[in-house]
Amino acid sequence: MLIPTFIAVSFAMYYFLIAFSHGVPAVLYFHDELEAIYYALHPKELAALNAKYGFDKSWYIQWFNYLSKILTGNLGFSPKFNQPVVDVLAKTIPATLEFVLPGILLALIIGIPYGIKSSVAKPKESFYITTSSLFGVSIPVFVVALFIKGLIWETFFYLGFASGDHSIFDISFYSGRFNGKIFTYPSHLIFGLQPTGFLLIDSILSLNIPLFIDAVLHLLGPTFCIMLVVIPFVVRMTRSAMTVTLKQDYILLAKSKGLEQKVILYKHAFRNALLPMTTLFGYLFSAVILGTVYIEVVFLYPGIGYMLYLGINFFDLGLILAFLLITTTTYILFNLIVDLVYYFIDPRIGSTDKQNK
Repeated sequence: MLIPTFIAVSFAMYYFLIAFSHGVPAVLYFHDELEAIYYALHPKELAALNAKYGFDKSWYIQWFNYLSKILTGNLGFSPKFNQPVVDVLAKTIPATLEFVLPGILLALIIGIPYGIKSSVAKPKESFYITTSSLFGVSIPVFVVALFIKGLIWETFFYLGFASGDHSIFDISFYSGRFNGKIFTYPSHLIFGLQPTGFLLIDSILSLNIPLFIDAVLHLLGPTFCIMLVVIPFVVRMTRSAMTVTLKQDYILLAKSKGLEQKVILYKHAFRNALLPMTTLFGYLFSAVILGTVYIEVVFLYPGIGYMLYLGINFFDLGLILAFLLITTTTYILFNLIVDLVYYFIDPRIGSTDKQNK
């Protein structure tokens, strides 16, 4: 189902392009003709421009050409950044992953034990955990980002690092990816390696330890935001899955045998609770990608979310459609990964499929 779903998504995105192109769908591939967005052109000029990019043909031919361009890596040209959209993505996607992946990992490490604990905790303790997680789920992402940013600002003022001097402790580090006053992105790495796009890796491979420290400081705010946003969801998902699993007969049998609670929780209950949790984690990661837009705008962090923000303000269809393509493809791929992971978590699924065949 992955292939037809992707084709359907590309088809919907193509008509999104046509609907918002103001009669000039070739805007997606503009370079020198950028002025056509802002100035009225003669109908003959519009026709010539659309003909240049194949938008004068039948709708199914246009869509096929658009799909073939996507599959070959041609996502159009970005007037905002004055370069192909693929080059923009090569810089912004690693930047986003650099704080999203650690944030999710920390949220899982903290949230799963709390979710398990709340499923067997006493009523009063369970009430506090579930109430706090519900409160955390209810807070919008941009509110969390603004709170963390303000907290960093006040902390540096209190520590006396808010003087604005050109040092590694310049207050400007609370936004951006690194302090541009004293650092530049490394272009040459040891052993002649090419930059990976991940600043932490590239700073180490360029033997620039001050830049590495500065990059870590810049990642604290966005990573902490992702962690705070994801933890409540993880706690609630874990608690819900564990509560259902702990009511199963085999858990009651394990308790009747006198097994320790830790053995019952982690060896028997949690392993089986992973099945419904895995599905929810796939959805959660896709939702996090959308949440990065708010975090990156607040911290002025040059990732894929901030790219979308600039694309919307500049009406850069190439950037907008690229973000839509990435989020939908990520959602589709994670659903596929979840289905494959099922076989490792619960071997009975694989054996049942074989019996059905």
